[in-house]
Amino acid sequence: MNIINTAKILISSKEVQDASVDLLSDAAGAILGDPVAMGRLMLAIGKSRLFIQNQIFWAKFESFLNGVYVDDESRLKMAVKLDSYGNKNDNAARLISVIDRADSMRKIAFLINASKCLCADYIDLKLYFRVCQAVSNALFEDLLFLRDHIDEGDLPYSEEAQGLFSAGMMYMSHVGEVPAYSFTPIARDVDRFAVSYSDVNRYHNPTVNQEVRKVSVSTPKLKWNVFGETLNIQQDS
Repeated sequence: MNIINTAKILISSKEVQDASVDLLSDAAGAILGDPVAMGRLMLAIGKSRLFIQNQIFWAKFESFLNGVYVDDESRLKMAVKLDSYGNKNDNAARLISVIDRADSMRKIAFLINASKCLCADYIDLKLYFRVCQAVSNALFEDLLFLRDHIDEGDLPYSEEAQGLFSAGMMYMSHVGEVPAYSFTPIARDVDRFAVSYSDVNRYHNPTVNQEVRKVSVSTPKLKWNVFGETLNIQQDS
C-alpha cells in the first residue's frame, strides 16, 4: 500500500486526530516516509481554506509521493537515502523546496524519475539534488528541447538555449558574430536520470555512478509504528 492510501486510513486514528499540526514539520515527515505525518498533513489541509498557490503545491506534493512511495520498501529506502549524510530534516526541506518551485505538474514526473534513480543507487545524494535543482529551475519546454538535442553541439541561439544557459545546462561554445551553444555535463545527467529515464530505447539501463558509496546513516534503524506493527529498515554497513 502506498503512503497516500496508508495516510487516508490513518486519518481516523486517535494519533492523527489528537495531534497538533505543524505543516512544515509534517510535510518533512511525509517526505521522509512517515504515514502518520502524512495523515496529519492531509487532515489539516482538508480542514483549511487554502489559497490557489497552496492547492497547486499540494497537487504536486501528492503526485510526487504517489510516484515515489509506492510501497513500504520504497518509502523506507527513500528515508534512508535522505539520511545518508546524517541531515535528513535539512534534506527533506530541500526536496520540499524543489517540489514547490516546479512550475509544471509534468516536471514532477522528472523528479520522480530522479528519486527512483537515487533509491536504485544509480546516483548519489549530491547528484540527485543537482538534477532536481536543474529540473525545477528550467522551463518544461526547455527540458524537452534538451531531450531532443542532447547529442548535438554548437547549436544556434534560441529561446530554449538561453533558458538552459540560465539554468546551467548550456554554455556558449563559440563566441563571435554568430554565437553557438552546447550542453554542459549536468544536462546529460538531467536527461539520463530524469527527463528520458523511462525511454528504454535511449537508456536501456542507467549507468551506475561509480562514485556512489555506501554511507552509514546516523541512526541504525528507521521505524514507524502503524496499526501496532513496527515498520523498520536496517541500513547496510
